Amino acid sequence: MASLAEISAGAFVLDPMCGLGTILLEAAKEWPEACYWGADISDSQLEGAAVNIRTAGLMDKIELLRASVKGVSVGFPSETFEVSCGSGIIPVV
Repeated sequence: MASLAEISAGAFVLDPMCGLGTILLEAAKEWPEACYWGADISDSQLEGAAVNIRTAGLMDKIELLRASVKGVSVGFPSETFEVSCGSGIIPVV
């Protein structure tokens, strides 16, 4: 799914419901020049995502945040993320 995004170097990418982080992992492997953030409300999903990220050796590329999709933009300027991914990958306005 992430291969459809054509993420540019230096882009900030957000998966607002990252679950176990599989889409973020796919994207970070294909476009290592971008920065990735994954958010989820579930501690168990974030714990699983952290394990997957460590196993893939991508701790320096993917940050995880416990947050509801409703409040994930809190604290970020509106221009922070260029791409959002999850059930689909779309530009963030």
